[in-house]
Amino acid sequence: MNVQELHEALGARNPSLTQAEMADLVWRLAEQGKADLEDIPPTAGSLTEYLRFWERNLWLYVSLAISFATVLVIYVMPSEFPFVIVRWVLLQLLSGRFFSPRDPLYRVESFIE
Repeated sequence: MNVQELHEALGARNPSLTQAEMADLVWRLAEQGKADLEDIPPTAGSLTEYLRFWERNLWLYVSLAISFATVLVIYVMPSEFPFVIVRWVLLQLLSGRFFSPRDPLYRVESFIE
């Protein structure tokens, strides 16, 4: 049973119950462990229809935007001296590796050996 069906069933008994109150009750039941909630994906007839659900595909779109921005920085920024510093910083920020402590290149042990 989904929340909409539950709201309709309880609405027959208590017509003053709003949908927001019903959702709040369902969340409280789930927090207490008395109800199990499942995220049912919306039905889509094709891949393009499914990709239109941006909230379900947000990480896909973010990773594609970062990839395109990285390629854009590589090919648009000139590789001459003043721009190479900006280019390096932008690529490090876009790739998420700006002085990452997990990177062995920046560990103290790698410099001691």
